[in-house]
Amino acid sequence: MQHIFCRLNYNFTDPHGSLPRDVNVPRLHVLTIGIDKYRYRPLKGCVADADAVDDYLQSKLCVPASQITKLRDNAATREAIIRSFKTLSTDKDIQFGDPILIYYAGHGADAPTPPKWRSSETRTQMLIPFDCEMDSKGGIHGIPDRTLGGLLKQLADKKGNNIVSSP
Repeated sequence: MQHIFCRLNYNFTDPHGSLPRDVNVPRLHVLTIGIDKYRYRPLKGCVADADAVDDYLQSKLCVPASQITKLRDNAATREAIIRSFKTLSTDKDIQFGDPILIYYAGHGADAPTPPKWRSSETRTQMLIPFDCEMDSKGGIHGIPDRTLGGLLKQLADKKGNNIVSSP
């Protein structure tokens, strides 16, 4: 019933995205990341896809903008993405068991697993943040699956294992 009411009355929200008082606010908390403007091999449509997810969540599921963290293009740095994961873990508005959605649209890559890592895998997958350096001279690296796994475990330990992430 709440979702039907929200859809019918969504146009009656204030300019800041607040819903009428008699609508129960969904407990869903969201991080969406969309990157098109890479220095190397720019993409088309990732920002639009992430924006479409946000629009759907707000217009159809009544998720308030205050419960959605958006990182787009140059804001989606390695540091900002990792910090956003950590912020979800410490956000006092997120109660244990609240659903959390993490959506990523951008480049992914794989690379040889570093020899120092104890892993049976020879390749490591990673997300490519906006500021990733594509050369071997050091600089900013992608965010490997190992790091993402650790961030998701930390989030699940603190907020419950009710997390959905995009592939």
